[in-house]
Amino acid sequence: MGFKTQSGKPLGQTLRDFGAASEKAAQQNLEKPAEALRDEAKSQAGRPGSGRTYRSRTGHGVHQASAPGQPPAPDTHTLQQSIHLEHPRPETIRVIADAEGAAELELGSRRMAPRPFLRTALEAVKKTMTATFKATLRRGGK
Repeated sequence: MGFKTQSGKPLGQTLRDFGAASEKAAQQNLEKPAEALRDEAKSQAGRPGSGRTYRSRTGHGVHQASAPGQPPAPDTHTLQQSIHLEHPRPETIRVIADAEGAAELELGSRRMAPRPFLRTALEAVKKTMTATFKATLRRGGK
């Protein structure tokens, strides 16, 4: 004899239905948190720097670089424009920055300290993203 829910369905079936509905809703609700992360990363990569000032090599006048540990300061906005979403699979959304040198800015190199913009963006939107996923699970896909 198995347990039944108030709806009369077996408990096991109700739990499976809840899981399937929650998974579907979570997949549908991936887009908004990913967009928030993308937008914050673009914002991080678009802020003026507080590091050294020098004549821009791109002909844009004087450029104030970012200080080590700060998000990279824009000169040409190439990094900022390269930040976008990719959907390799239905259940996966990636925030990508594919400008030349993006990885070196984020992680640093032998010649340059990191200028993180993706990690700082994730830290900035983490609470909102977590709340969105929790709300989706609480609603059970509704």
